[in-house]
Amino acid sequence: MIPRIAPGLEPSRHSIYNRKLSSDKRGTSVLNVKDFGAKGDSVTDDTVAIQAAMDAGFLQAIYFPQGVYKISSTINSPTQARIYGDVRGGSVIDVTANISHLKTKDCFDLYVEQLKFRDPSSLQSNCGAIHIDNLTGGDHQRLYLTDIAIEGCYFGIFNSPLGTRNTFGHVYRSLVMSCRGAGMHLHKTTGFRLYDVLSDHATVPNVEQIDIWFNGVSGFGGGAVLINVVSASAMHDGIVFTKYLQVWGHHVSGDVAGGVGITIDHSEEIYITGLFGSVAHADGLLIKNNSRKVSLTSPQFAVSRTQSGFSALNSSDIEITGGRSINNHFAGLVFDGCTNFRVQGHRCSGNGTEGIYIKNGCDKYIVTGNDFTGNVGTNWRDEATGTPTKAVANNLI
Repeated sequence: MIPRIAPGLEPSRHSIYNRKLSSDKRGTSVLNVKDFGAKGDSVTDDTVAIQAAMDAGFLQAIYFPQGVYKISSTINSPTQARIYGDVRGGSVIDVTANISHLKTKDCFDLYVEQLKFRDPSSLQSNCGAIHIDNLTGGDHQRLYLTDIAIEGCYFGIFNSPLGTRNTFGHVYRSLVMSCRGAGMHLHKTTGFRLYDVLSDHATVPNVEQIDIWFNGVSGFGGGAVLINVVSASAMHDGIVFTKYLQVWGHHVSGDVAGGVGITIDHSEEIYITGLFGSVAHADGLLIKNNSRKVSLTSPQFAVSRTQSGFSALNSSDIEITGGRSINNHFAGLVFDGCTNFRVQGHRCSGNGTEGIYIKNGCDKYIVTGNDFTGNVGTNWRDEATGTPTKAVANNLI
């Protein structure tokens, strides 16, 4: 079940999800793909009919009645349009070749709602359900996905790592299940919002092994916002930020059964509230490669199977306020080569080694008002050499 948005964190009444598709902005007609010859009988190749509807779909609504639509080549979407089905899971698009389902290019204000995209025969390789063409597309593609399901594809939502364009939009109340490459693979994105999204990775190893990957530098439009995002991986990394700026997350769940729950890699300005990183095969949350300005409020790191609840490597300006790290294989919290970090009001207990482990190379840190009792190993371990600047007070050890 997708977690519900906490009170007060819902998209506002002025948000894109609550705007009516008024005739002055979305045209006056609804184009039914069956009127263009699509059958939706799970047997007929409906590619030509669906593309004909798309070609006529500028400023229109394109409707898929309930059924299973087979396609043998990628469908190119119109711009300023709404593409929608009856209910999520009722209107299904299946691929019968190594192709993406839907490609957006030079697209503005495209709404995709209540559709399911599947690759039932695992035919896709290095493509996926929704391909955002940022190699030759416009400067910004406003793509809004609501109540969609993606199942068994190689990529769920993706764009090119070589592209130079930015993409921003929303994914709302959606499922991305059993993708073999990455659930969401977004390079050079800006201002992308995820609300009530569940990404559940496949159990087989693959090239990228990531559920949700933001790779690139945010600029115009702000950073990513993640609200009630659950990554339920079986073997892979959950959510990864690589060279990314300005991520504001509220009630982010990195509930993963494998890999690293959330990785922040050479990124800046990451603000996450209410993170729940549990049952990870490796670290619940890993910060590395000179990341800076990372703030975690009330995080919970629990039951890392082989590593620690939280690890920060060679990074700076990290704050952990409240929350807990419990029952992890190694330490609750690990800082290695970090400067300017603060831990306040955090509880570490039941961990296999230390409650908190501060390694060599750390400097300028404040650790106050925490509870580090009840760990199997040493509750407190500080190996910072030299004369580090630090303030340590009012901790239970």
